[in-house]
Amino acid sequence: MSNIKLSMNALVSHPDVMRWFIWSWKSKSNWFSTSVSLFDTMANTKIDIQITKSTISIFENVHMDILNCPQIVIELYNELLENKDKYFQTIDVNNIFKNFKYSNSILNQPLEHSIDRIGWINWSIWWIIKSHPGKFFLVKDIITISIFNVKHKKKLRLCYDEIPSPPWVKKKVNNIESIYTNLIQSIYNECLR
Repeated sequence: MSNIKLSMNALVSHPDVMRWFIWSWKSKSNWFSTSVSLFDTMANTKIDIQITKSTISIFENVHMDILNCPQIVIELYNELLENKDKYFQTIDVNNIFKNFKYSNSILNQPLEHSIDRIGWINWSIWWIIKSHPGKFFLVKDIITISIFNVKHKKKLRLCYDEIPSPPWVKKKVNNIESIYTNLIQSIYNECLR
């Protein structure tokens, strides 16, 4: 089991997986509701690994299209697909439509303990701000208000594998409130280069 956990830990810790998750996020009606739902999912939604013919799910009820995903996601998807009997307890196949759904993964519990939810949120903030250099203050304000509106329902620092903090984080954070506190402090442009 520990070898399985190590090989599939990239689903919750690889930077390309996190960036792909952010950029593939389904847009809501505006920036604010989109960012609140993104951060809320990262903070509160339980891990539920599922695959279908064209999607992979890391968080429960959040299915991401694999057509435009990075190579690491394709490799993880193929590993799950090729070893479905090892990773999934429920295998539903629809031969008429040539579709399938593999769910109830044995990876859910180990990955739930190894995901660094605070790390996901911190790095997401970093990548979102970096991707809009001309709108730095606007994006920072939207993210700050979004983080303020995320209500975490569980302790977020219950992980075995913390990912390194992004450059904008000066002090170690362990909850949503400390992320918010860091955001309302000055983030200087040097941190974003």
